Amino acid sequence: MYLSNDERIRLGLQQYGSDVPEEVVAAAEAALAGACCVAPAKPATKTRARTTKGQFEGDDPATTEVNEAFVDG
Repeated sequence: MYLSNDERIRLGLQQYGSDVPEEVVAAAEAALAGACCVAPAKPATKTRARTTKGQFEGDDPATTEVNEAFVDG
């Protein structure tokens, strides 16, 4: 099946030439149709740790595997 450059880019089929097998086009269109309805994941926001007085807590440089400045560390 002949596809223009714009169509191949839209479907993510840049590795093919202008003649793309119909099965590949159908699979790419189905994947593209399913991906449109899924909202992108929001990055997790980190929450700063606070002392009992409400001030930001600092990180202890002695513990490299844990970041005490954030609640989720």
